[in-house]
Amino acid sequence: MARAGDGKTRSDKRRADRRLSKRVTEEEFLRFEARARAAGYESANAYLSAFVRSDGQDHWIDRKDAARILVALAKIGTNVNQIAHRFNAGRAWALALEDRRIIDDAIKVCEQVMRAIRSHLT
Repeated sequence: MARAGDGKTRSDKRRADRRLSKRVTEEEFLRFEARARAAGYESANAYLSAFVRSDGQDHWIDRKDAARILVALAKIGTNVNQIAHRFNAGRAWALALEDRRIIDDAIKVCEQVMRAIRSHLT
């Protein structure tokens, strides 16, 4: 073990003298805590520590990339919606009921992802 004055280097943990702080509402904290648990961390604090150390699995995207994703999802959603509309109107070959459900589910998923991204951009 290193002792004072022995010239040995100290661990980074002992030299950690900076503190990060952010006040959040109860709702914001609960959402952050839920994200931490969904990412496999035992607590919000462990999740935050992993983020600060950049060893977490969470991938953060900037607003510009989020906007590009929204545009791409909108195009995909529009195309899937047009396909579903043509099939439902009988202007295309018949699809199995399961295929129609998949198309409908794809539209819903695109809409959900777009809403989630928009909520993070505001």
